[in-house]
Amino acid sequence: MGTLERPFREIRAIHDADSVRVYQAYSDKIAELAVSANSFRAPLAAGCWSATRMTWIKPSAVWMAYRCGWTTMKDRGQARVLALDLSRSRFEELLRGAKLAHDDGEGCKASQVVVQWDPEREMDPAANGARDVLTRGTTNVRSIQIGLRGDAVQALLDPAFVLRISDVTSSFRQAGALLAAGDESGARAALWPETPEAPMVVPVDLRAVLKMDEEAPAPSPAPAAAPRTGATTPPETVIPDAAKAAQRDAIAATAHRLVTQSIAKALAAAASGAVA
Repeated sequence: MGTLERPFREIRAIHDADSVRVYQAYSDKIAELAVSANSFRAPLAAGCWSATRMTWIKPSAVWMAYRCGWTTMKDRGQARVLALDLSRSRFEELLRGAKLAHDDGEGCKASQVVVQWDPEREMDPAANGARDVLTRGTTNVRSIQIGLRGDAVQALLDPAFVLRISDVTSSFRQAGALLAAGDESGARAALWPETPEAPMVVPVDLRAVLKMDEEAPAPSPAPAAAPRTGATTPPETVIPDAAKAAQRDAIAATAHRLVTQSIAKALAAAASGAVA
C-alpha cells in the first residue's frame, strides 16, 4: 500500500497475536552482550547500558535505518541494530499510559512513556545525502516513535516483556547497499527477508489514547498576492503588425532627422571657428 492510501496515523510492525517487533541501535559492545544473553541485564552489569536513561523504540525498520544511517553512515554508537520482539499485550498496556509529545509537552516531562507521531520514512535511492541517507519523509503518514524512561526502561529487563533480542545489522547493511545501487525491491527483500511490516489492529481505547483517528492536516493555502499600491498599470494594448512596422519607420525617421541636424550644427560651428 502506498502512503497516499494509508491512514494518517497507524502502527506498522512485524507482529502476530503474541508479539510485536521494535528496533533499537547500539554500539558493538552492547549489542554483543545483549544478544548473547537475550537480555539487557548483561550490558547493564557490564556498565555500558543504562536503565535510568531515556531510550526510544521504533516499529518502523526504515525509520530505524534513517536514524542510524543503515548502521554505516552515522556514529559508531549506532553501528548495530537489534530487533526486540515484545509481548504484544504488555506493549499495548505500556502505550495506554503514554503521553503525546505533540499535545502535552509539559506532561511528557513527567511521563514514563512518550509517543511522537513523526513523518514516516520511505526508501529512496535518489536521497543519497548525509541528511536523508537513502530515505525520504512523507507528509501524509505518521510513524510512531516511543520514548521510555523510569519504570518503562526497567521493563526492558523483564523477560516476560522482551521475549527475544536479535541482531539484524546484516539485513540493514545489505538493504542499504542495495538501495545505494538503485535496487529498491532488492533492498526491501533484504530488510524484511521473512515477514513484512503490516498495520496492527489497535484496540479502540488505545486508539483514543494515541489519537490515531486524527485526520491529516489540510495543506496550507498558497499565500495571496499582495495588493499593489500607487498607480495601476493599464492592460496591454494589442497592436497589429502593420501598425508596429509604421511605428518603427517613424522612430527611425525621427532619429535620422535628429542625427542630421546635429551633424549640420557641428559643421556650422566648425566653419565659424575657422573664419574667426
